[in-house]
Amino acid sequence: MVRTTRSQRLKRLHSSLSQGNPVSLDELIVAARAPRDTVVQDLRHLRGELGAPLRFEGGGYRYLAAYELPILAVELGAFELQHPLPAPPGEQAWAATHLEMARPIMVRTMEPTAETLRHMEYRSRTLSRLQHPGILHLYDRGQVDEATAADSMGQLTVGALWLACPAGINTDLRGHKPTRWKDFRDLLITLIEAAAYAHAHGTFLISLAPEQVLLRSETNEIFVSHVLPGDQLDKLLPTSVSGACFRAPERNEHPQMDASPAEDLYAIGSLAWYLLSGEVPHGDASNLRALVATQRSGDPPRLPTELVLPKGFRNWLAMMRAPAVSERFSSAADARASLMEVDRLRGAERWQPCVAKMPTSWRRSWSGQRDRVELALGLPLLGLRPLPMVSRVEERNELWRLMHGAVEGGRVHGCVIRGGAGIGKSRLLDWI
Repeated sequence: MVRTTRSQRLKRLHSSLSQGNPVSLDELIVAARAPRDTVVQDLRHLRGELGAPLRFEGGGYRYLAAYELPILAVELGAFELQHPLPAPPGEQAWAATHLEMARPIMVRTMEPTAETLRHMEYRSRTLSRLQHPGILHLYDRGQVDEATAADSMGQLTVGALWLACPAGINTDLRGHKPTRWKDFRDLLITLIEAAAYAHAHGTFLISLAPEQVLLRSETNEIFVSHVLPGDQLDKLLPTSVSGACFRAPERNEHPQMDASPAEDLYAIGSLAWYLLSGEVPHGDASNLRALVATQRSGDPPRLPTELVLPKGFRNWLAMMRAPAVSERFSSAADARASLMEVDRLRGAERWQPCVAKMPTSWRRSWSGQRDRVELALGLPLLGLRPLPMVSRVEERNELWRLMHGAVEGGRVHGCVIRGGAGIGKSRLLDWI
């Protein structure tokens, strides 16, 4: 038999049972288009969990009274959508469960236009490659088929694109106002570290509007949901003026230019301005040309915010949002080190931007490993994920030591990696 969802079967059973006459089990099996054991389980679910006045008598099943079938959860691939959540414009978000593993997850859907189809392909491929706690982790992706759309009773449309990701991410940063400096600092550090990780993989944030940063409100964790490949930016960036307000002026002037980390620092600074003030930076610009002109003129001298900020932070933010690339931090690492210096000094002495020091070890505080259930949930995208580097600890230690010496000492070091074919020389170079 053709595979059917529980919602589809229950609707077919309900239609047959609503006729008034007793319906035999064999007739219900034909109506539901499902095996006998499955139909028996569905009838138990209909009478038990859904409270239908169902009884077997006179050689068949029937309702004892009028009964309206409630709106049911919708099965989508390996998941069951249960109820809607807040979502950015043009998208829907759903609390859902993985049917086989009973793990709560979230599903985001968007309408199938030529733009969203192209954007979804690059977005899912890019997010699948990145394994960082500040970047949204994907489990699966797909499109809504006709059967699922019909089963959803108008809640989903045929061809709608969907992404499955971790549960509990129930809102975004629109309207979010930080109330403590520590929380705001940690949010910025997460964004900067996510940007640094993305840069190391040839990807960029570029346009960091508040709806593109998701929030798990219970823990205040944030997740960047839009990361773009550096070689496809001109095809994927939104064209609206509101989205351009969070992009660097050089990108708004030259959409086809090569991407740089400096753009992401400007985007993070713009988002910081929005969170502190509640205002979209230069949001009153009527068109792109007017926006670029106001961006080039710099920010107003006063930052309207109720949050008590340490001395030096406004200077740090001014460097992040400097109109000229040469006046911004040279890297995400320098921006992070300088923000931590702002936090350390707290006005005790005059703040100066600083240059980040290279870590003495290549080991990260977050290993990138996930629990077995999460790994299993992500198996549909396994082919898009990079294979993790294992072993080779001594070789990696030596490569890192040489690179650290070159950076800290300002001297060139030569290193030759030798070995037979197929032992992983290129893999080691890719890792470093």
